Amino acid sequence: MELAQFITGSLAPAVAMSTAALLATGLQARYGDIVKRIRALSDERRELGAKNALTAAEGERHFSLQGQLTILLSRARLMQSAIMLIYLAIFCFLATSFAIAFIAEEPGVLTGDLPKYLFLGGMGSVAIGVFLEVLEMRLAFRIIKYEVGSISPVQT
Repeated sequence: MELAQFITGSLAPAVAMSTAALLATGLQARYGDIVKRIRALSDERRELGAKNALTAAEGERHFSLQGQLTILLSRARLMQSAIMLIYLAIFCFLATSFAIAFIAEEPGVLTGDLPKYLFLGGMGSVAIGVFLEVLEMRLAFRIIKYEVGSISPVQT
C-alpha cells in the first residue's frame, strides 16, 4: 500500500473516532444530569413518604414523582446503552486503524476485508446509539408532561 493511500485510508476511522468521542462526551453529560435528577426526585419522594399524613397536593406530587422516576430510570437505561454502543464504535474505529496499518505492513497477515467490517461495525454502533438517544428524548418529553400535569400515569 502506498503511503498516500495509507494516510487517506487511516483518516476516515480517525475522524469517525473523534466524532464518536464528542458524541459520547455529550451523552455522558446528559446521563449525569439524569442521574442527578433521579437522586433529587428520590429524595423528594422519600421526604413525602416519611410524612404521617399528606395533603391532597402532596399526595398528587408523590404519585407524580413515582411516575417520573419510572420514566427517568428508563431514560437512564437507554442513555447507558447508547453510551456503551458509542464506546464500542470508538473501539471499532480504533481497531480499523490498526487493521489498516497491519495490512499495509504485512498484507498476508489479515484479510483485506477486516477494516471494512470493523468500520461498518463502528458505524452500525453509532447508528443504534443515536436511535436509542432519540427514544430517550421521547421519554424526556413524557417527564415534562408529568411535571406540568397534562397526563396521568395511565396515559404514558
